[in-house]
Amino acid sequence: MSASEEIDEDGRRRTVHLRAALLGLLNEHAGGQPDPRTRTTLEAVTKAAPMGLVAQPGGGLRLVPSGAGLDHALGTIAAAAYLTSERGNFERLKLCQGCDWAFFDSTKNRSRIWCDMATCGSQHKARAYRQRQRRDEPASAVGE
Repeated sequence: MSASEEIDEDGRRRTVHLRAALLGLLNEHAGGQPDPRTRTTLEAVTKAAPMGLVAQPGGGLRLVPSGAGLDHALGTIAAAAYLTSERGNFERLKLCQGCDWAFFDSTKNRSRIWCDMATCGSQHKARAYRQRQRRDEPASAVGE
């Protein structure tokens, strides 16, 4: 799919639904409540994005999308999510505690909780600091 291709309303809807389904899986993996729509949405969106297996040189298989246009793009995203899961790295895909965007935790101990420390992490820490300051402020200073 090229950047100049137009996406109709159905394509936009399928793209948004695939994103929501993948975020639902990440949320569930992080201990959140499962969304009953996640699995059916994922299956419905990827049904239009046919996949194929390609034999790799030296052995092994690779899952590749075989559709065109938007179907190919959605298939590429689905194949990447599948590959991440198959490689045992799905737990490294997380939702940022600041903005709810997905990110890949590349830290050694898998402890990252923000997509970017400079924005989401910094904002979270500044909010926590201000809350502590308000909580520790003497009651007499508030009414002065």
